[in-house]
Amino acid sequence: MTKRLILCLLTIAVLSSTGCMFFRKSSKGKKPKENAAIATQTELEFRDRWIARRVSDLAAQGVTGAAAEQQARQEFHEKFSFADKLK
Repeated sequence: MTKRLILCLLTIAVLSSTGCMFFRKSSKGKKPKENAAIATQTELEFRDRWIARRVSDLAAQGVTGAAAEQQARQEFHEKFSFADKLK
């Protein structure tokens, strides 16, 4: 009887100590949720960096500041179609 009781207690102890492994949710095959705010922020940063670089290129060619920025923005919108969706 004592052996049977010890065996039962050990079985219960083993099952209860590893229970979190049996009942946790599996993360296999799940993709992380895409965050639209992060994508939009990345696109806005790309736009700003591209325009700043183009403005500096145009300024080096002798185009004035306001005209260079306007031309850079126009070129960006012509070159990248997703820019129309950005705020």
